[in-house]
Amino acid sequence: MRKFKKVFSYFYRNYFLPRFLSWKHRNILAKNKELKNKYKGKRCFLIGGGPSVKNIDLSRLKDEFTFVMGEFDNNPQFDSLNPKFYVISDSTYFTEGESDYWNKQFEKKDKTIKPSTNIFMSLDARAYAAKNKLFTNHKIHYIGMRGIINESFSFNTNLDRYLPWPKNSMLLSMMIAVYLG
Repeated sequence: MRKFKKVFSYFYRNYFLPRFLSWKHRNILAKNKELKNKYKGKRCFLIGGGPSVKNIDLSRLKDEFTFVMGEFDNNPQFDSLNPKFYVISDSTYFTEGESDYWNKQFEKKDKTIKPSTNIFMSLDARAYAAKNKLFTNHKIHYIGMRGIINESFSFNTNLDRYLPWPKNSMLLSMMIAVYLG
């Protein structure tokens, strides 16, 4: 019986739940269809948000399709780079009861990310952002994520459905870039 519960739980979390949530949030996720292959044939650059990027000259990427993520808004080159896409997927930013530090960082992003930057944000952040009146002047594309990336289930990069939960923002950015073309 224990093995059955484990198998059922795994199947539920990775197969049934993502499909159910895709149906439940279909109106929100359907807005992402406009992005499918929108940038086909264009090159893009994915730039991590860690401190190792701080000393790299990013000025040559100013007019490119750039994805940034995480704490990149703290990078001294953030304003001059003017990234086209910002990925916010870490749930610590928008989880009620989390450290005030993370909530304040999320609120800071509302002020530092330019309205011209397309934001890809976890659907789980939608309620927190609305409650706190965040990102009201930005173009937000919500991403639903549940389940895991596994060879037993088909790999999905369709932003109009729930994606398998990537391990980090860089992997999610790659999935988004594939969808955009």
